[in-house]
Amino acid sequence: MKKWLYFVGTFIILLDRVTKIIVMNLIELGESITVIPNYLYITYIKNDGAAWGMFSGNTIFLLFMTLITLIILIKVINEMDIKFINVLSYGLLIGGIIGNLIDRIIYGSVIDFIDTYIFTYDYPVFNVSDMAIVIGTSLLIIEILKGGGLKDEKVNSR
Repeated sequence: MKKWLYFVGTFIILLDRVTKIIVMNLIELGESITVIPNYLYITYIKNDGAAWGMFSGNTIFLLFMTLITLIILIKVINEMDIKFINVLSYGLLIGGIIGNLIDRIIYGSVIDFIDTYIFTYDYPVFNVSDMAIVIGTSLLIIEILKGGGLKDEKVNSR
């Protein structure tokens, strides 16, 4: 079961890398291309903060926090038998976290490019890894609220 979790994570990492490389090679930093007027743009920016630019300029702190989060998440995953429904959630989280971590290590910031306006609100520019993290977290929250829990009752005996 866990091999599928890591397959999902690897797919997200690859999709994130490919989309970022395409954007970096085809668009100048700060440039914006209209996809759907007044709704969707491809805008190449570098974000040296976290979500909504929080902790901007604190790359070392964000690297440290990301690594701690990733280590804890992998430890939790390896210590339990994950329910099938959560394979996607954890895979999205792992892939998204690693995707943005790669950017922070290579560039010192995260490459963002998906720029949306929702009901006239200019949502912060994001990327594939950000989407994976939000979707993975949302799926886990839904599962918890449904009372389904995150793991099977038995623990791996390795």
